[in-house]
Amino acid sequence: MSENGYPKYNAILKNNKPIIMERKSLLSPWVNITHLRYNIEKLLFLDNNRDFNYLQCVVELYELILVMELRSNCKRIRFDGKLVWHITKRNNFPKYLLFDLENNNIFLLLRDSELRKLDLPGDNRNTNSIDRKLIEDIKRKLNKGIKQTKQREICPKPIPTHDNLSHSEHTESTPNFSPVSHSTINSRSESASESPLSVSTVDDLMSENSIVESCKMCESLEELFLVRIDVMRESFRNIINHLLGLDGQVIRGNGYKLLISGYNFYYNFDPNVICDEIKHCETVLYRAKPGKYPKSLIFYKKLNLTIVEFEDKFSLFSVKYGEFTVEHCEIPPIKLYFRHSNGEFIPLTSDQYSVKLSIIGGLQFVFTVSEGTKCTMVRMGFELVWMMRKSTRNKSDTIKKVIYNLTDKTISILTDTLFKCVEANGNWYVRYKELSHITHYTEERGNLVLIDRNELIITSSSRGKYLINYETGMRCVQIRHYDRVIWTKKINETYPKGLEYKVMTKSKKFILQFEDKFVVSTLEQGELTEKEYKLPELGLYTRNGQTGTGVKLNKSDFTVKLDIFKDPKFIYSTNFGVKFYGLSYMNELFIYLKPGQNSFLHVICSQNRELQVIFKDKITLFKYIKDEWKEKVYLIPREITLYTRNPEGATVLLDTGDYRVELRDLRRLKYIINDNVSCSELRYEDDVIWTCGTGDKFINSLYVNKRNITINTGTKIIHYKLNYKGKWTQC
Repeated sequence: MSENGYPKYNAILKNNKPIIMERKSLLSPWVNITHLRYNIEKLLFLDNNRDFNYLQCVVELYELILVMELRSNCKRIRFDGKLVWHITKRNNFPKYLLFDLENNNIFLLLRDSELRKLDLPGDNRNTNSIDRKLIEDIKRKLNKGIKQTKQREICPKPIPTHDNLSHSEHTESTPNFSPVSHSTINSRSESASESPLSVSTVDDLMSENSIVESCKMCESLEELFLVRIDVMRESFRNIINHLLGLDGQVIRGNGYKLLISGYNFYYNFDPNVICDEIKHCETVLYRAKPGKYPKSLIFYKKLNLTIVEFEDKFSLFSVKYGEFTVEHCEIPPIKLYFRHSNGEFIPLTSDQYSVKLSIIGGLQFVFTVSEGTKCTMVRMGFELVWMMRKSTRNKSDTIKKVIYNLTDKTISILTDTLFKCVEANGNWYVRYKELSHITHYTEERGNLVLIDRNELIITSSSRGKYLINYETGMRCVQIRHYDRVIWTKKINETYPKGLEYKVMTKSKKFILQFEDKFVVSTLEQGELTEKEYKLPELGLYTRNGQTGTGVKLNKSDFTVKLDIFKDPKFIYSTNFGVKFYGLSYMNELFIYLKPGQNSFLHVICSQNRELQVIFKDKITLFKYIKDEWKEKVYLIPREITLYTRNPEGATVLLDTGDYRVELRDLRRLKYIINDNVSCSELRYEDDVIWTCGTGDKFINSLYVNKRNITINTGTKIIHYKLNYKGKWTQC
């Protein structure tokens, strides 16, 4: 190294591999010289039983020395296929491999403490030694464990900020929480220009679009890319900009974690660290009182705003008229609970959720439930705000976030659905709910652009099903469930026409409809699977009113749905004013009704070459058996009638267009009520079998065979049996 201290070197670990930067003078930039150093991927460690490489080692940086802990008994080492070391003394195996990144030398530290340099190809250096003082320091650290780092017991020095901070710009840059590997950064620099801010990292960072979008994107800092700093004298911002070249990285400092995102600085103090003073330039924002120490701090540079977190409140320090003002926000008495298997509600402990203050969309407290923790009820003090029903279809669903808005005093509860709750007369009510965790993206100039939820046509039913229509010219190219990409448009693939989202007991299904196919993505226990179903070669025909000849229908004249219950099948139904009089299937089966015959309502086509043609009073089943089509007719019982109630409370008979009857298991008929229809009563020959009482749900579906009826309301199953007296009794 020259007299002026240059060149200087810095290194980081990325994916357990070193990246080395060099700076030759004060005015020169940092240059990546990793390609001028040995590639550790070419190292192969061998013993009698197995071979292993750096991926099976514990890798750490100590200043500019890369250390690999060899946990197996290594007897030989190869580099790029060439033998560069072998054991010469019995049981004198290497404990550590030391890679001097500055001088490009690799040493072995053997069990007898001997340091031996590897003879590697292309090594023209005369350096056969390594900084002995540094090695002794490394040895001491290694003896304590390679994963330990020294932490000071005091809060780091506040940063002196010299910029003119403007509070007229109300923009934030939210970090991108991309998954990156564990990293380490170290420096041998001699100069000192800046120290890190004494501010803390907030676990959940709010998106600038909305608090709801942030709920899907933010993650715990423990899961982010960590950078451990042991020696840091170089300009802190320069190190970040030149070595990482990225925003949104979490830095591990002495006593805190720091995340820099654009002009925002997020700090989180270690639990054993006491910070007794916070300064902004020379202005003291906070001087601690006994027992009142901050837990975290956020500094929004463009807003000139500092948020300090304490045990029971958050304090906002902002600049008004050239002076700092402070506003204290007490944490609301929101309590979170989970339901025990015995039915008792147990409050969550403080380590099972976190509380942060967000400035996006006004001041809002965000309660985030830890991953893996079940939460089913929210109370404000002693008042019940919202409780998850025991009968919810998705048994794995849980409350993920609770957001309390300090402006309008509303509470938003995020499960798989967003519930907005308001207080009136001492009670809390759900004002509305929306499907907030599913986001849709279109493409503009090669970039993904979020589709405004207000542009989507979304209809929902009480059966855990949501329908989203894209046929309004919307070009959807990607769909996400929280941050999980569910579907992305492939090259030459058409745009989807719609999405059916179904919440099942153990899974969630995303059924995308295209012009010629359906794509079903299933999310179950974190695993995503995808299956494609091509539409069958089925043609549908109506009748020319004047000539009586058959006319093939366009795709706009009927609807097609995919039913994935048991064996997948396609359901064809007429649109309003259109009638089915004929069909063709795979150029093999042709059906055309004679004049005077009633039209059919639906066609169900199964993948096992089976067709159900459904009329008002019967179902004709066509099945391909032994190279020919067999036909059988099943009558729909006239005795069974379904009813609803009009706004005046009167009972009204449902029309056949309000439900669908289909054949199941060749022995039962299934009645399926349309999503927009409420079926409140079932009769048999004008005798009421079941009627919807107070607190009951409407009928979703029912099964009928000769002597049994099974009613499904979505929350319970009710069985009826025909006794020997001809009466239906519940059993």
